[in-house]
Amino acid sequence: MYTRAFGQMLAGTAAGNPSVIVRPITWQATLLNHHLVLLNTAFATIQVLLGLGIAIRPTTRLAPVLGADQPAAAGPSLSGSSPART
Repeated sequence: MYTRAFGQMLAGTAAGNPSVIVRPITWQATLLNHHLVLLNTAFATIQVLLGLGIAIRPTTRLAPVLGADQPAAAGPSLSGSSPART
């Protein structure tokens, strides 16, 4: 899902912003660079579980609500970024 280039791209977006915005962006970029495999696994697991929850008819309404509750899903969304496409 993510490569090291994603963390570098994310860190590059911090330039020129106020420090209130810069700190979370650089924290996320550092976290992504240092724990890339672990975070890729967590993000992929959440996506698979969401997909299964949507595909299984009785859990269709519940899956997006539970997925939005995951702290791992909040990381990229806090900075308004999306995965880099290569």
